[in-house]
Amino acid sequence: SASMTVLKRNFERAVSLAADALTRPRNTEEDWNRVKALHLDELKQQDDEPTIVAARVGLRALFGDSNPYAWPTDGTLETVGRFSLSDIRNEQRILFRPETATLLVAGDITQEEAKPILDKAFGSWQSSSPVAGGTDDLSMPKHDSLRVVIVDRPEAVQTVIRFVMPGITYKDASRINYHLLNTLLGGGFTSRLNQNIREQHGYSYGAGSRFVMQSGAGWFIASSSVKADVTGA
Repeated sequence: SASMTVLKRNFERAVSLAADALTRPRNTEEDWNRVKALHLDELKQQDDEPTIVAARVGLRALFGDSNPYAWPTDGTLETVGRFSLSDIRNEQRILFRPETATLLVAGDITQEEAKPILDKAFGSWQSSSPVAGGTDDLSMPKHDSLRVVIVDRPEAVQTVIRFVMPGITYKDASRINYHLLNTLLGGGFTSRLNQNIREQHGYSYGAGSRFVMQSGAGWFIASSSVKADVTGA
């Protein structure tokens, strides 16, 4: 998704700039090298973030190595390091397509006012490559018992405790009920997990849970970062 908010008097000029960015990106070597270097640095820093490490390890344990949901959308040092600017240009042509795009406009502007401006900016947008086929298997491996996975970080002052387990997909008709259930369990400050672990025991600054509902798979997460000396309790 890409979005912007502008004053009405600037709408036409802003749409023109948006069309340039979406349909005619420069993608220069200089910009790519800068962005790639920054992203690789961020990935290195994430290895020192316990909550990020726990999230990655949890999804890998839940989905296995071959499932796309097991891997971070930010990539890894290995996968990002292999990318070239030509790879990015090819992916941009495959993903940014007029036939799969939806353009939304909201504000003090009528359809009659907006349509000619949008037609002028995006009317010549054409697909330049075939659609990529989706062949990945997104099904979750079967789990019959509880697994405990430990990432040892000696002398850490806190322990990240994270439960991950199969859940429901977004198309499940009971998804609203699960959202309501999670509101009670761990979806807010007054939820049971936070009241127990933070308010009653003082083990943590907070605890929570959520259902992640994707089209291909769903899972449930409950987590907290607690003082190391109360990990067992």
